[in-house]
Amino acid sequence: MLGNIKAYCWTLEEQKRSLKHIHLLAILQQPLTPEWVESVVWAFIPDPGTMPKLHKIVTQSMLHGPCGTFNPNSPCMINGQCKAKYPKDFCSTTTLSEDGFALYARPNDGTFHDKNGFRFDNRWVVPYNPWLLLKYNAHINTEVCGSVKNVKYLYKYITKGADMASVGIEKTEQQNTDEITNYVSSRWITASTATWSMFEFPTHGRHPPIVRLAVHEENQQTVIFKEGEEDIALDRNTNTTLTAWMKFNEDHPEARQHTYDQFPVHYRWDAANKRWLPRKTSNYCIARVYSTNPAQGERHYLRMLLHHIP
Repeated sequence: MLGNIKAYCWTLEEQKRSLKHIHLLAILQQPLTPEWVESVVWAFIPDPGTMPKLHKIVTQSMLHGPCGTFNPNSPCMINGQCKAKYPKDFCSTTTLSEDGFALYARPNDGTFHDKNGFRFDNRWVVPYNPWLLLKYNAHINTEVCGSVKNVKYLYKYITKGADMASVGIEKTEQQNTDEITNYVSSRWITASTATWSMFEFPTHGRHPPIVRLAVHEENQQTVIFKEGEEDIALDRNTNTTLTAWMKFNEDHPEARQHTYDQFPVHYRWDAANKRWLPRKTSNYCIARVYSTNPAQGERHYLRMLLHHIP
């Protein structure tokens, strides 16, 4: 529906009493152009005569507000402003802003829809994909973004953990008490959340896989051992992705054309035996070399060399 997808990442978010909803980021192969954006994302009320079903879904599920001066008590209002910046401005064509966000076409053609005594026009429409709305008949917000802000926004939901409820405890039998009210942070677990966990359904996913590459000075790799078994740990294979890479290059001259960060594209890491093996299939992956700080000296300079010298 969107074309060739190069990478994706998705996660589920709790909806308290209702079911979960998904946040999905898809990275596409084709470049972003205003014409392509306008073909997959709409932000206007469709014609009820030619598209009656889509018009019904949009007017029921994809209208924001009202808020602002029309409804100052709306949940989206923060310090007197709508956090989603509605109503939007009218726009005759779709354009791409400098920060990578798209300004969708919202024509000022007189189209409107009366709902709960308020007249909604194209400025109040949440961007959507018509194909997704017709298929699932639900609120599905579709946005186009060329900024890293969407990536940060998405991973927030993966790492923030369970929803929390703050419960205050106060002693009422003592009239003259100076103790500060105690607050207990409690996990908010609903029936749908518990069921999802018991059946071990996935909560997030991504493609392609990420391969983490170690970077350390000679004989400075991390070795994990139990207390009293230091000698046994040192006798085990203490290879890291870095030392095994050097060993593989020593034995296989044909591998010396690839830098350290390019290596996992052509070879796979056998974690059980701590060695590199040629890939039998062309599975795409992304290598991530652990970050360093210039204050670390040689380790930092080694990382820089590994990105440029095969």
